[in-house]
Amino acid sequence: MEIRIHDIFKESRANGPGLRFVIFMQGCYFNCTGCINPQTHDPNGGYSSTVDDLLQRILSIKNKLEGVTITGGEPFRQPNALLELTSKIKKLGLNIIISTGYNLEKLESDQNFNRIINYCDVLICGRFHRDKYFGMGLIGSTNKRIILFTNRYQFEDIYNTPILEIQISKNEVKSSGTGLYDFFNWNQF
Repeated sequence: MEIRIHDIFKESRANGPGLRFVIFMQGCYFNCTGCINPQTHDPNGGYSSTVDDLLQRILSIKNKLEGVTITGGEPFRQPNALLELTSKIKKLGLNIIISTGYNLEKLESDQNFNRIINYCDVLICGRFHRDKYFGMGLIGSTNKRIILFTNRYQFEDIYNTPILEIQISKNEVKSSGTGLYDFFNWNQF
């Protein structure tokens, strides 16, 4: 199945507990003020991949990983691909964290949501609010909710995630984490 992706991090520690494979989905219509990933908003941006291609990438480093984090953009903008992706990741024995701008009440009215959460360990939901910026862990702003669907993690595990990560390779520099909001809004003297 086709899936629109902005980027992936093969190994990240700023997107959940332990070493994680991170999928940044493409397309988001929330346009939250202060969003740290505005380049993920255009539904035609990023690139087209397949769920099976992503699974092969995950499999190539599976033994190093604790889990997979799916964020955005907005993962639930592609519900069929998200359902297939989460079901296949779970079969690999990896845990799953999904971060969404939707609130829980809106998601519960979606028929695919209840199928997707069967594979999800943690859901972080709610839009980012700049005036409620938290600067700690994965949640970004204090209005967001953390929902634990399994006993794999505790709230502290999500709050104690590093807030900023910068990866430097021969060809590129990548950054990730809720601490990017502080980084991009830092006032120089």
